[in-house]
Amino acid sequence: TGTFALGRLAGNDLAIDGTVAAAGSSATLADITQPTGNILQGATDVVLAGFSITPTVSVDFTDMTIDAAGTAIATDISNVRIFLDNDGNGAINGADAEVTGPGAQAYAAAMVFAGITSETGLTGITYYLVVADVAGAAVAGNTSTLSSNTFTTTATTNTGTFTGEERTIAAPPGTSTITAGAGAEPATISSLINTQGASVLNFDFVI
Repeated sequence: TGTFALGRLAGNDLAIDGTVAAAGSSATLADITQPTGNILQGATDVVLAGFSITPTVSVDFTDMTIDAAGTAIATDISNVRIFLDNDGNGAINGADAEVTGPGAQAYAAAMVFAGITSETGLTGITYYLVVADVAGAAVAGNTSTLSSNTFTTTATTNTGTFTGEERTIAAPPGTSTITAGAGAEPATISSLINTQGASVLNFDFVI
C-alpha cells in the first residue's frame, strides 16, 4: 500500500516514476530562524524569509503557495524564487541554488510555485530560502511579510506553516535626499537688490 507521484504504462506492466510514500507518511512545514531587518533599495538576491520541510519517509517536494502581506507591491519587489539552503545557515552561499521547475514569480498576494522538479528524495530536515530583488525605486517604508500553509510533497499528509518577519524597504546607508524646504523664497532675484541676509533658496537635506 502507499501512494506514488507518477505512473506510466510500459507494455502490460505499470512502471512507477518518482518517490513512493508509505501509507500514513507525513511531511511538516516549519519556520527557520527568520531573517530580520530592512531590505535595501536596489538589492538583488535578498533573503526575505525561509522554511524547512521534515518528512517521515523519503518524499519529493513538488509545489508551494507563498502568501505576501504588507504594503509592498510588484513594483517594489520582483523575481521571487525558492532556493535550497544546503547548509541551513539562512544565507545563499556555496552550492545553494534555485529549485528548478516553476521559475521566478512576480511579487503578489499569493505566489504559486508549481511543478518543482529538483527536490526529490528528501529525507530528514531540508532548508529553503525565499529570495527576491528589490527595485532601486522601491518605496521606502513599504513592508513585506511572507508566509505559507500550502505545500505538496508525495507524503500522504502535508501539514505545518511558516511565517517570516516583517521586512521594511529602506534606502541604502549613505543615501542623501534633498527636498523643497518650508521657508519662503523671493519671486525673483532682482527683488533682493540692496537687501542683506535674504533667503534665496530653501531646502531640506537628509542623510
